Amino acid sequence: IIALGTHRDIPAHGFAALCGEGTGSRVKVINSAGRDPDRLTHIGTTSRGTRLTVTREAWEADHIIIFGGILHHMLAGYGGGRKYILPGIAGESAIMANHALAIDRDGTPHPLVTQAVCRGNPVSEDMQEGADLFLKHKTCTYAAVVANGRGEIFHADAGELRATFEQGCGHLDGACCVDVDQKADFILFSAGGHRTDGQLYQATKALFNAVNVAKEGADLMFVAGCGQGVGNDSFAEALTAFRNRPGALGKKLADQFHMPAYVALRVIDMLTRFRITLVSDLDEATTRALGFEFTRDPRQLITGLHGKGYIIPFAENILPRKKGE
Repeated sequence: IIALGTHRDIPAHGFAALCGEGTGSRVKVINSAGRDPDRLTHIGTTSRGTRLTVTREAWEADHIIIFGGILHHMLAGYGGGRKYILPGIAGESAIMANHALAIDRDGTPHPLVTQAVCRGNPVSEDMQEGADLFLKHKTCTYAAVVANGRGEIFHADAGELRATFEQGCGHLDGACCVDVDQKADFILFSAGGHRTDGQLYQATKALFNAVNVAKEGADLMFVAGCGQGVGNDSFAEALTAFRNRPGALGKKLADQFHMPAYVALRVIDMLTRFRITLVSDLDEATTRALGFEFTRDPRQLITGLHGKGYIIPFAENILPRKKGE
């Protein structure tokens, strides 16, 4: 079962590229049922009120084998582990209820919904509770892999879901977190080039990581090709419609959560706090309409920077942290 969450179904001709010709010829491969109510089963409700529905084929199984990577995640703290169940094989309404925990009722983002944080993160804790509910009467093995900033796998393990996941998170932090003594006056960072910066929506992960060690008002030069454009219409619409008004967008999301608009909310908040110049294939009009600064000469921008800063070539997979925070 391909754990899609709310992503579009992968067509059958794409299965072999994902799981290999050998597996595809011996094992039946299907997409999860996030948007197909006829294939969803209600299994209970979490303590935070998420009414959990899951893909029926998974619910009918006695033993679950989860295979996938562990990485930092802006909403869940870490991707992987319990996230392959909620949101992975869950119904769309359950996923939206879980993700909505990222916004407090007053429309402000919950402060602990961020990368590398599970304890106290309501989204992550609700995911874990959902996974425990799903696996209550099942056995489960988790085969986990972890990759570094260059996308190279450096850790692999298999075992019980929670223990394997938590150990993998520790290995991920050891390789992909960088502790620094002070926050920066400026940061020059890249999403990591081809495969990580095809769309602006995808490339924002690098932005969320880099700003972690930026002083308020810092200059940020964000390099991302964006050859495929912005990548998500709802994200682009929210960026332009609520420019300089993160509070208004937050209140809207508190009433009706929508993931691309939430990503836009986080970006808009950063655009009000930092001077962010986007260096990409997007033209000047589009770049400025989205709220970013534009430059035709990155070298001139760099020579005008002052103070102390950081250069992060693979910011999509590198999470800098100020010591003690």
